[in-house]
Amino acid sequence: MKIQIGTIRQGTVMATGLRANGDTSAMETYNGWKNYETWNAVLWISNDEGLYETAKLAGNFGAFAQEMREIGDLETPDQVAWSDSGLDIDALDELIGEL
Repeated sequence: MKIQIGTIRQGTVMATGLRANGDTSAMETYNGWKNYETWNAVLWISNDEGLYETAKLAGNFGAFAQEMREIGDLETPDQVAWSDSGLDIDALDELIGEL
């Protein structure tokens, strides 16, 4: 499979190439994550000591988000809600599982 890097716009990396199924449509990610919202949540969980420890103790993103709701912290400092429907929960679960 051959992947070529295409354009970069406002932090979004757009890669074009040939997928395994032959699809040549554009594949978009945000700094390697599904979207801005997921990237932003990862950024804060990975780099803020309090969020990191909360996530580590929670063990998965669902429990982390619940804990954040209980303490009244509903979003990242960049105003992305911990309950945002665009978040890639599988990726966040994987991240938290590796903390």
